[in-house]
Amino acid sequence: MTLSSSIEHLQPIRLMRNASTYNEMLRRKFSVPRKIVNPAIRGLKHVLNPSEKAVRTRLARSIAKADENLDALRDDGFVLYQPGDLPNFQEALAQHRAEIDDRIQQAEKEAAQSSAKKSMLHTIIANNGFFDFPGIMSFAVSRPVVELATHYFGRVPLLTACSLWWSPPNDSLQQSQLFHCDGEDTQQLKFFFNINEVTPECGPFTLLPAGVSDRVRAAGKIVAGKVEDEKIKALGAWDDQIVLTGPTGAGACVDTCRCLHYGSRGNDKPRVVLMMRFNDHLAPNVDIPNWHLRAGEMKDELDDLQKLVLGIRAG
Repeated sequence: MTLSSSIEHLQPIRLMRNASTYNEMLRRKFSVPRKIVNPAIRGLKHVLNPSEKAVRTRLARSIAKADENLDALRDDGFVLYQPGDLPNFQEALAQHRAEIDDRIQQAEKEAAQSSAKKSMLHTIIANNGFFDFPGIMSFAVSRPVVELATHYFGRVPLLTACSLWWSPPNDSLQQSQLFHCDGEDTQQLKFFFNINEVTPECGPFTLLPAGVSDRVRAAGKIVAGKVEDEKIKALGAWDDQIVLTGPTGAGACVDTCRCLHYGSRGNDKPRVVLMMRFNDHLAPNVDIPNWHLRAGEMKDELDDLQKLVLGIRAG
């Protein structure tokens, strides 16, 4: 099936797709406090499509809550996956292994030839680029993944980012390499899956459980921004770190707005992970990809729940 023959049947849902632009403009250019900006953008999103919340909530209530990880995710802000827990990922990776390895090698080659300042994190494939890897795209909207996210939010969320990340060896300590919570919303879910084995030498993703993170932020009066290691140690939370090492196929689902975390720190070896991010459709600081531009390529395998996750409806 070609894109031209199927895309006419899929229409994008009316959504504010560049909310982060307005969020940053209001907060940085006009110095409007975050506590005012975020509710304002959420309200504007609702005004633009007032029926969307009810549609997403109603569909969420129709899905049986069978995932045993849901309670742990709500309590701790994360769940861990062992290889094979989500077999669709193993199958998708096997399907595209050679192509992914080619992309990684190309990224390594380009980084070696570049005179620009070396980054600790490179995006090899992003968003609509995954339609060239249909097995990975199908996994990103597979029922086990989508249903867990739906029940966590209480309504059908949006897939707002999908990236293949390569972290080369580095000795920096900056930006996302420092403890922080993401600022897209008060909650969001990121799924991480190892493309290759991740050892402590690979700069693994590291987090503090939600309860520990709450205690640290309250005790340190931390609202936003990066948190130095010394403060984490001083507040007695250093030994509570969860380090996401493991073989190919191991992974985690993490609420990165609730859990303090960092990654790609002090790599001696490279790390390659798949990241998928889900947000509430009213999230005040999130850009939404135009999945509808290529979603027609997989139209026949998408149900109503998955279409909502991609921000599309059958027209």
